[in-house]
Amino acid sequence: MRSVISTSPYGAGLAYLAAAALLGCSSSNDGYQVLPGNGSTTGAPVAAVTGGGDSSAASTSGGSTTGGAPTGGPIVIDPNANSGSTSGGDTMNCAASDVPTSLQQVVLAFVFDVSASMGNEQEAYFSRSLKWDPVVAATKAFFNDPYSKGLAATLTFFPNELAPIAPDPNGMGMGAVGGGFFPGGGGAECDDMEYATPDVPLTPLPSPAFAAAIDAVTPPDTGSWRLGTPTLAALQGTITAIDTMRTADPNSAYTIVLVTDGMPALCGGAADTVEAVADAARAVAATTPTYVIGVNNPVTAEEPYPPDTVSDLNLVAEAGGTQSAFIIDTNNPAETSAQLQTVIETIRESSFSCSIAIPPPPLGETFDQNKVNVQSTSTATGDVPFVYDPTCAEPNGWHYDNETAPTTIEICQTACEGLRTQADGQLSIQLGCVTRIR
Repeated sequence: MRSVISTSPYGAGLAYLAAAALLGCSSSNDGYQVLPGNGSTTGAPVAAVTGGGDSSAASTSGGSTTGGAPTGGPIVIDPNANSGSTSGGDTMNCAASDVPTSLQQVVLAFVFDVSASMGNEQEAYFSRSLKWDPVVAATKAFFNDPYSKGLAATLTFFPNELAPIAPDPNGMGMGAVGGGFFPGGGGAECDDMEYATPDVPLTPLPSPAFAAAIDAVTPPDTGSWRLGTPTLAALQGTITAIDTMRTADPNSAYTIVLVTDGMPALCGGAADTVEAVADAARAVAATTPTYVIGVNNPVTAEEPYPPDTVSDLNLVAEAGGTQSAFIIDTNNPAETSAQLQTVIETIRESSFSCSIAIPPPPLGETFDQNKVNVQSTSTATGDVPFVYDPTCAEPNGWHYDNETAPTTIEICQTACEGLRTQADGQLSIQLGCVTRIR
């Protein structure tokens, strides 16, 4: 069982528009330096550096970096650099042409359990007030939270509208919970292609569309809840939907968030095993991690020992590459909602990307990783030159994903948090002039 992770919430601000400024620079210096003020780096001081030899690759974790120095070897600061000249030539003659690019977009594909056990009152632990209402409140708040800016999401409900309706609590029993036979199950509601089109399509956050969809699917009474938990079909359909989105936008990062209160049930056979769901998550874990939020059954006076229907969900989370499931307690509605908000914020924090694909150099030229600069611009801050810093000690720092063979520019955690909270702004990548370093 995975405990709720406490985090320091921060906003996921507007994903910056970025421009790769392809620059021509007369300097032949292969080291790094801080450039003087010019059309692209207004106000930056000068500090030239030189170096030689090879370096080990840097590795990153959690917004910080350990390991090697920039290619070119040990960095030596030139104490005479502040004169405004550099040992490698004149760096004042840079002219820019902008090529639009952007931060990597992160898409959270929610797969949301709307089965009867979430609140139709058939059993004491199917309590709407203890399970459905607080879970829905926290989920709707996330989708409409201004701090979710910069993310996009989809939402898929399961079982879908083709599922049978659960018997009214005053009528016949529901059968075995968490894997039993449900009369009428096993039809189209168990077809994964029925879940390949999300109920809420890809939508930038924040958006009221998700709350509206949740309100529309919320049963008006105890006799209108959908029956069963076709988790495998819903997960496979969502994977198909992600494949379609990835074909249209291969540069985005995709993450599945499964919210459920129980084991698979409804479709029969292997489809009603948690192992089959784990296998489906494992098959795509390398490119699409799966987070699992398990909604526990509440302890009530009528049922002080409710069945455990969520512990085995750890198998799905582990297979999906996210270690273990987040288990949400449901004994107190306020605490349930707060726990879920913390979990979703943790997932948001883990998923949000401050990676930028390195733009290609101009036709006929070769990319030089020693001649890359990053700068942000916003109404609140003006122009802010960023500094190359593999240690991420610099507040406005950045580094490469791999120093030996870089493919992306990684904004350090402190700077990334600042970018997310900006209401407006642009981030530019400038190629061709010697890199500013810490």
